[in-house]
Order: sequence, then C-alpha cells, then structure tokens
Amino acid sequence: MISYMSCGKGRNLSVILESSKLKLNHFRFTKSTIILLFAILTCTQVSSAADWPMYYQDATHSALDPANGAKTDNVRWEFEIGESIDPPDGGGMNHSFAMAPPAIAYETVYIHSSDDYLYAVDANNGKLRWKFKTIGHVSDISSAPAVAEGAVFFGTGYYSSFNSLNPKGYFYALDAATGKLKWEYPTEHCAESSPVVDNGCVYFSSDGIYALDTQDGKLKWKYNTSRIIGLPLLISGENLYYPDHCSDTYPHGVCINALDAATGKLKWKQAISDEETGIELLSLLSANGLVIIADPGKTGYVYALDALDGDIKWSSQLYLQNALFISDGILYVNAINEKGSNAERFKACLLVGGENIPVFDGGDVGGVSSLQTDKSGNIKLSITLTENGADKLRNAVIKYHVPDSNSLYMIMYLDENIVNQAPISPSLAYSIEVMPIRSILINFGTDLENKTKAEELIQILDRNTNEVVGLDIYSGEFVQVTNPISLNEYGELSFSNVAYVDGITYKYSGVPPNYLYAIGEKASTETHPDDSESVDGFEGVLLGIILLVLYVFRSKHFKK
Repeated sequence: MISYMSCGKGRNLSVILESSKLKLNHFRFTKSTIILLFAILTCTQVSSAADWPMYYQDATHSALDPANGAKTDNVRWEFEIGESIDPPDGGGMNHSFAMAPPAIAYETVYIHSSDDYLYAVDANNGKLRWKFKTIGHVSDISSAPAVAEGAVFFGTGYYSSFNSLNPKGYFYALDAATGKLKWEYPTEHCAESSPVVDNGCVYFSSDGIYALDTQDGKLKWKYNTSRIIGLPLLISGENLYYPDHCSDTYPHGVCINALDAATGKLKWKQAISDEETGIELLSLLSANGLVIIADPGKTGYVYALDALDGDIKWSSQLYLQNALFISDGILYVNAINEKGSNAERFKACLLVGGENIPVFDGGDVGGVSSLQTDKSGNIKLSITLTENGADKLRNAVIKYHVPDSNSLYMIMYLDENIVNQAPISPSLAYSIEVMPIRSILINFGTDLENKTKAEELIQILDRNTNEVVGLDIYSGEFVQVTNPISLNEYGELSFSNVAYVDGITYKYSGVPPNYLYAIGEKASTETHPDDSESVDGFEGVLLGIILLVLYVFRSKHFKK
C-alpha cells in the first residue's frame, strides 16, 4: 500500500514535471513566435514601395511611373538649398545649388549640394533635419546619394592645395537618421558616379569600380577602368553594368561591360557604337532580362542587350532626350515625336509619270530657318539639307530629269499629308545636276492653316517636339500609347532630376537649381496599394493568422 502510494505519487510527480516542461516549451515557442512576428512586422514597416532611395529609383534604375507623381501644381513646401550655410551675397544671390537628383527614404529627402554639404530634409514639411560637411569641394561631382540599411552613401572629391591636377576623393556612409559619420573610404580620384547598393555592398566609380561592405566600408574588390566613370552604375541579378570606351576595338566607340557583382570579374563586353559619343549622356536601365541603353547623343539610339551574354537584341534610332521608365513590358522614352523619328514624319518625293519616287526624309535635314512671309502673304520656309540629303536629291534629279518642267514635281509630306507640291523648273534641275543643292524653299501659300503645319514642321525638323514614346521592350517596335504622358505635367524634361513618390513630385527649380519643391497632394491608401500604408493592412492579417495558429496549438496541447 505504501509502495503503491509512493509509486502513485511518483507517477503524479512525473506527470506534473512533463506538464511543466510542456508549458515551458509552449512558452518558449510562443515567445519565439512573437519575436519572429515582431521582426517580420518591423522589417515590413521599414521597407516601403514609396521610397526613391537611389538614382533612378533603385539599383536596376527601373524608375517609377510618373503617374505616381503630382496630379496638381500645389506646392506643399519648398527648401532653399544652402541658405543657412552660404547666405546670399550682396546681390542677393545664393550660390549653393543641387548637384544631383534627390534620394528619398525614411520620410526624408537627401540632397547633394555644391556647397560641400549633404542635406537631410523632412519629406513632410521641408524642414532641415541635419546636414553633413564633406572634405574638399564637390562642384565637379554630380552624383546622387543612395539610402539603404539605415545609411546614406555618397561620394565626393577635392583638389589638394599642393597639386590641383591630382584630385582625390572620399566615399561616405552616414547614419540616415542623424547624419553622423559611420565610415569613410579614400579614393585616388573624385568619386563621381551615383552609388548603388545591393546585397550588402555599395558600388561606385572613381579611378575604377569599387565594391565596399556597407557595414564597415572595407574593400571587397576593385576593377580598373580605362577612364573615370561618372555615370550611375547598374545592378541587375548577379551582374554590375557600366559603359566605357572600347579601347581594344573602337578607340572612340562605346562598349557596355558586365562585371560579376560578387567578385568584380569581367563577364562580357559588348560594343554598341563605333562612333565617338559622349558616354556621360548615356542612361542604363534593366528589366525583363535586358539591359537598356539610351544614347541621347548624336545618334539618338536605344539599344537592348541580353543581360546574360551582352548580345544585341534590338536597336532603334529615336532622336531621344533620355530614357524614362519601364512598365508592363513597355519602355517609355522622351523622344522627338510619337512615331519616334522625324525621318518617319517628314518625306520628300519626286512625282515622275504619276509615280512618287522617295528622295529624302527628315533625317536628311540639317537645319531649318524661321518662317518668312513675302509681300503677297505667302508663307515660306527654307530648309538646309545634309550633304547626304543633297546627294540624294541630285542623284534623283539626274535620273528622272526630263526637258518638260511640268512633268517633274517635288512633293513634301508631313504625316503622309501633302504640305507642298511644286514643279521643278529646268533651270533649277540644271543647277541641281551641276552641284548638290543644300537649300530648299517650301512655299505654304497664304492659308493660315498651312502656317500651323509649317510651325509643326519646324519643330519636327529642329527635333524640338519632345514627347513620351512607348517601345516594346522585347522588339523595340513603336507602341501606341493611349493618354500619352505630357512632360510639362511632371516638370523638367530631364527625368533624372526629379523623383515621384506617393503622389508627390520632388523637383529642383531656380537658376542655378537652388530650391527643392515638393508638389502635389499626399496619395490615399486606395490609390497606392503598394505603399507602406497598405502594408499595415497586411500586417494586421499576418498578425491574425499567427495568433490563430497559436490558439489552435495551445488548445491541442492543453487537451492532451
């Protein structure tokens, strides 16, 4: 009996201990789950689709649709760059101005200025949060800051008082909330390119391409380049991309280089042009397994390369200003007109025996004069052909010239509509045969409607009709864009100098650009389901699911 009771008591004690272990394990599980939940929610709150933390929005330069910007011209606030540091001179001039597009994160706008400061401005009211003084002078540095992992990264440069021909550079990491220096890294030249941050590394260019650890600034690798790269670097997948001269093939041509982002090893090099061009004008974007290069220089081409091996998938000449953004398989660029080329909108033909013979097009026009009106009220426009255009006209006249002047007409078309039709006289035909004629006079008559056509033609041939054009990202073909974006609606033609975040357009103004404006109204949660406010709703659902799992788990174990 006694032994039975002892045995029973032992068994009861064992049950109690097991129950205690179960509760302890349950407590530990619950505690761990809550900690995990807290971590998930914290990370979710910090990350926001509404941020614009780097040049062109992110490391792939995807950029955001300008539709995310201002819908009104309401100025929420303005910030005068450098006013508190460099007060206006005797003439009332403020000599401090923005050097590069702003970066926006943590409800703060970060501005790199010519007065050697980096400014952090409250995105809600335009008030200065903090400022950081750099070493040396940054007037030649036009790089935008990058914000990631609670830090602001940017480069600068300075000239030694003993050797002004040998500039040096510094690359900084600051605490994004306080502006306190976390670390700095010296370089052998000005750190000119806008940095990109990806996978614990910050990449920028100076006397080569640098990859530094974001936490401590230690060098992971460096790749030497043939020149100082001032353009923003591009990260996509496992590769880093940058443009350079093709020193080994075309001395003045342009090549796109792909480096392994982890090691800095060269993966491939692709020549896109054998003509001398301003590399500093190029824009690089990445999407859908492609690297897009926009060259607003003399050629005005857009190229699409395979991101893995550099093969050219397509190219298109657009006479563009710059690339804007990629959305739903469409590349939007700021180009000359909705069809992409003045060569397509303006054509000249010879009418021979009832047949139109193409002679030259808008691409063969080197320049145009202003409209003139003679005493009879006739509206006239003189265009100057390129050498190639003049040769085309001369060869056509020689081939089709006949003695009867009434049988040789020149017809000019704008968007396939005739804007001028005139016979070529025997004397003019003879002059063209003897030497290439560079100047052509177009007579629009006295009709005021034709004056409107003439003014449109001037804009086209002067390449001044900048519009947003859509290209299919896979083929480069023109895509008809419904409700095309008006650039005037979003500020400057240079898209790279503005940022569109959550219903607000941030843009510079003034000459030089020494004011930052926040324009528009704060977007509602309903109109921007991807921003941080909508994430709060996801957090609530996630919390409910986890609490339900905890309740079920607890109920099962207590039943046991």
